[in-house]
Amino acid sequence: MSEKQFLLISIFFESSLNPLATLSKLISQHHSVIRKAQLVTMGDKQGAQLQINGPWHEIVKLENELNKLVKKLGCKMTLDRSNKTPSPKKVILYSIEFNAPEQTNAIDEISQFFVEQGIHIYEMNLSPYITNPLGYNMQHMQMYILIPDSYSIPDLRENFVNLCDSLNIDAYLEPAH
Repeated sequence: MSEKQFLLISIFFESSLNPLATLSKLISQHHSVIRKAQLVTMGDKQGAQLQINGPWHEIVKLENELNKLVKKLGCKMTLDRSNKTPSPKKVILYSIEFNAPEQTNAIDEISQFFVEQGIHIYEMNLSPYITNPLGYNMQHMQMYILIPDSYSIPDLRENFVNLCDSLNIDAYLEPAH
């Protein structure tokens, strides 16, 4: 059984190029799978990030094919490979969600709070939106953190709630499902 590797692909391209179908086909041809993907449109440009998992020898071949694709399309791409996803031993995965006005420092404050607690931020997703009917610019944040199983969850929850109260936001800190 061959060892699996992860490949993170970040690609930036003109919207008219749309290489995603080609990327998907290449990934499949190299016996790899897309574990996670995100596409963002910014005017006439797009950016995508894909997390790929596959056998190491196929990932190496895929990297070569992707480099050829970049030259052909004239887009920008970065690749980063990892053998395994590192994680501390004996941790509990928790999910955090909140909505906050776009111009606040809530994301910075909450991220810094977890860093100061020695808690690893595992994943973070941020999505802007506009409220109806007033049209306020808001952002929805979802974060996953890895809490050491020796950590006092009630103390963490209380400190987190106090922080959110001081930021005037409602947030959820719950075990991830």
